[in-house]
Amino acid sequence: MTVLPPPAARLVPPVPCCLPVTIRDTTGTEVLIREVRREDTPAIRDLHGRCSETTLRRRYFGISPQVDNLLSWVFDPEQGHCLAAFVDGRLVGLGHLMAPDWTGAAEIAVMVDDALQGRHIGPSLVDLVLTLGRQLRYPGLHAEVTLDNGKMRQILVRRGFSSIPEAGAYTMSLSLD
Repeated sequence: MTVLPPPAARLVPPVPCCLPVTIRDTTGTEVLIREVRREDTPAIRDLHGRCSETTLRRRYFGISPQVDNLLSWVFDPEQGHCLAAFVDGRLVGLGHLMAPDWTGAAEIAVMVDDALQGRHIGPSLVDLVLTLGRQLRYPGLHAEVTLDNGKMRQILVRRGFSSIPEAGAYTMSLSLD
């Protein structure tokens, strides 16, 4: 169980009651999804090491190592929430809900191990991040999706996100009001 600081010390509320949750992917395999913990640091590094350059570029808009940057904020509740997906104890995906920007909208991002893409883990992470955004009463969500990441764009559009191509990416947004 994750121990959080007292409510007065948090800018971003704790994850509401929907986690942890176990889902089944398209092969029937159980996937545990919970909030990321500091002890997941080696698993986060391992996941990034297993992902292809394409997956890393689509998540971070570049293939340079981003794991150190991610680890600098991912455990800080003031920066948002990060969900971790596990299959047989191995980290296979991350879903992020970053702290809201000046408009009150929060950014979302998802990354799934190449070997498990196409098994409904990404869409499940998106759904949980959307639920979290609604429970936290954010007015909207947004995401930046590379032009060649049609699957993620499709996942978001199916959930009501608008899609505007600009500056080499799709700016995706969803009003939660």
